[in-house]
Amino acid sequence: MNVTPRVLIALSVNVKANQDKLKGILQYARSNPHWDIQFLGLHPVYPQLGTFEHWIPDGIIHDPNIVLPETLRTNPNIPIVRIDGAAPGRGYWVTHDSRLISQTVAHVFLSLGFSNFGYVDTSPEAAWSRIRREAFIAQIAKAKFTCSVYANTDPCESHDWGLERHRLAAWLHALPKPCAVMAAMDLRGKQVIDICQEESMSVPKDISVISVDNDEILCESTTPTLTSVLPDFEKGGFLAAQLLDELLQGRNPEKTTITYGIKRLVYRESVRDDLSRRGFANRALKIIRRRACDGMSVTDLVRALNTSKRYAEIHFKRSTGMTLLDAIRQERLAKVCALLRDTTLPISQISIQSGYNAEAHLKRLFKREFGMSMRDYRKRKRGRQPPPASQGG
Repeated sequence: MNVTPRVLIALSVNVKANQDKLKGILQYARSNPHWDIQFLGLHPVYPQLGTFEHWIPDGIIHDPNIVLPETLRTNPNIPIVRIDGAAPGRGYWVTHDSRLISQTVAHVFLSLGFSNFGYVDTSPEAAWSRIRREAFIAQIAKAKFTCSVYANTDPCESHDWGLERHRLAAWLHALPKPCAVMAAMDLRGKQVIDICQEESMSVPKDISVISVDNDEILCESTTPTLTSVLPDFEKGGFLAAQLLDELLQGRNPEKTTITYGIKRLVYRESVRDDLSRRGFANRALKIIRRRACDGMSVTDLVRALNTSKRYAEIHFKRSTGMTLLDAIRQERLAKVCALLRDTTLPISQISIQSGYNAEAHLKRLFKREFGMSMRDYRKRKRGRQPPPASQGG
């Protein structure tokens, strides 16, 4: 092996998931700056590596959608770590936990009270697609419900959306309503929502949809926007690089297959909100009551809720009449009032304990909200305010 290991990353970044995987790989490489990294399939204008006669890699991280030259595939001295795609017959593999993804989606739908379920498959021959489908059906069956499955097995239709669209539309029409539908990936989820819009089926009233990958370009472009599971793709890339590094150093890893989990479920408008909105608002209020006075920002709250800021703001406002910032401010001011009323703490300490770093900002906000200074509020509530001046002569 070369003194500086040569690492080939064969990864197409035409989808957001692979861009995140690449981030994870390069994150590991930055913390271990001893690799000469080159790319295959990264970009059409990226310098080509020819026949790999003059630059031969010592190790490869491989997206199975990229075709490796046979000289690399068959070289027993070049360790290859495959990332996602179908499971290799032999060798090392890092993949997302498709079973966990489907179990998570099923749990969300069941917690919202659904009793009708559907699953829209994508590539029947792909291992991850089969695992997701089977795991979703199994989780629904545990709750004593059945699941209708749409699978495109017609080879002609699979290459012609104009043909397949009519069959998917007929399947959606035939579903008992309201129905919770899991789509195997975001593109499928977008197709479901687009058809529902064209065919006058209401999303989320008739059909609620959750898909996988959280490709924001797709998820935010549908009407309504698409709720999606985000696997921890960056961690997947990091684990693939870490595994390859072990192999390059001559170690024998304990596991040949490593799985990574879910980063979060990103709620948007495609989930039935007549039930979820109330639960969502209650969950947000619990977090606010627990953490508002610790200095939590709206960004921190949205991250804790595992949703997009747009979804959080819209649905919280619809349920409570307040913005997220209003609710955080209300909780903090309630704490301020309680400390003024029940303690003798100086205002500087009350400011800190209520989540305000700037005492002057709190004083201005308090006077605007209550029409008096914090000092006057304390006097009035603690019964030390002098009687008003006489109005007579």
